[in-house]
Amino acid sequence: RNCSETQDNIHILAELFYTEAELMLARGDRRGCLDFSLKSLKLFEFIDREYKTYSFDRIAKMRKLAERTGTV
Repeated sequence: RNCSETQDNIHILAELFYTEAELMLARGDRRGCLDFSLKSLKLFEFIDREYKTYSFDRIAKMRKLAERTGTV
């Protein structure tokens, strides 16, 4: 596996957690939403820190997740 594949896989997982958090929020499952939001945020932060690629979409999602989880 090369670095690009690993980065892609981490990004996919972060997006899946983000989507699951949104679904949990829509269903009214605040605990599940918080759990998946934290996981997604940690992965997005890792990508931001380690791969040093800028993405407006990722930054917006990180901001939203940080506000939701109270880690602002």
